[in-house]
Amino acid sequence: MKRAYKNLKYLLILFFFISCSTFQSEETQVENMISPAKAKSGEPAFFALANSEVGLSWIESEGDKNSVKFSIYKNSNWTEPQTIVSNTNVLANWADFPGIATNGDNWVAWYLHITNKEKFAYDVMVLQSSDSGNSWTKPHKLHSDSTETEHGFVSAVPAEGGFQLIWLDGRLAIDMSGNFTLRTAHLDYTGTISNRAILDNNTCTCCQTAMINIDSEFMALYRDRTEEEIRDIGTVKFNSSDTTHTIHILNEDDWHIAGCPVNGPRAVNNAGEIGVVWFT
Repeated sequence: MKRAYKNLKYLLILFFFISCSTFQSEETQVENMISPAKAKSGEPAFFALANSEVGLSWIESEGDKNSVKFSIYKNSNWTEPQTIVSNTNVLANWADFPGIATNGDNWVAWYLHITNKEKFAYDVMVLQSSDSGNSWTKPHKLHSDSTETEHGFVSAVPAEGGFQLIWLDGRLAIDMSGNFTLRTAHLDYTGTISNRAILDNNTCTCCQTAMINIDSEFMALYRDRTEEEIRDIGTVKFNSSDTTHTIHILNEDDWHIAGCPVNGPRAVNNAGEIGVVWFT
């Protein structure tokens, strides 16, 4: 995994159809709360529930095991943490962490499973729940290959009959000369994975991804990569019937960096108002 560290001089925020005045009149209140995660925990990520409640997932370490856990913020308190998976092969990575997405009572969770420590190789594993996280299926692999390479940086959104997921895939970079690709697949409620596709055949290797629903389509957002090592934020709109995909650069930052800056975009869609934020 190539990583490059550089002073981030600007936080570039691009809001489509959103006026800045929307936020000027709102008052901000900060409330401290006790985290449901114990000591030796990390990699936190929030997720939203259909009833407007908020959940938190994280990794908790004990001995040689890492556990993926979650809790729900309900009635001004965190629920008792529940464990999704716990074993010695759960990878704890500060840049690439587990997550949960919900579609009503149906949930999907993902985490990284180490396949070769010497090669720093790992797979993306997914689990599902049909009862709002009370019980989970056995983990199974999201991607179709068995190469000992890196797979990760997952984003997921609700889709018809399940979830649409994207991830960065390193199966072509076995000798570190091939490209990482951005791939997508549909995961239905029974665990069947279908409609696998490549959205971009040359991406940054370790930057977070984002995805949003736009009407009946999806938009993937990620850090693109050119042969000249320009690493700007790319977007792809797609649906399950697409056979070709058009890549658009969100903004021509012309960020020339021969290494991964280890940061990607975040995006929200609120009734057609789309907001995107990223470092440059």
